[in-house]
Amino acid sequence: MNEIHVEAGAKLNGSLLREDCIDELLLYYAPFFIGEGLGMSNLPAIPSLKDRQAWQLTDQAVFDPDVRLRYQKPSK
Repeated sequence: MNEIHVEAGAKLNGSLLREDCIDELLLYYAPFFIGEGLGMSNLPAIPSLKDRQAWQLTDQAVFDPDVRLRYQKPSK
């Protein structure tokens, strides 16, 4: 398989990120408040900012009124 798209909740997103199974993120934002917010992933807290995961913004698009951001994980 060349591509697998996953639309998941915080638990599966966190597991996929922890296991280094993701090389691209597509984030969609809509300008609506619909209640209490939930986290995107259930990753553990990092001890300092130097331990953060770095992603590179490669594309952005507006689908009025929504916004899509595409991020790539940099090569190691």
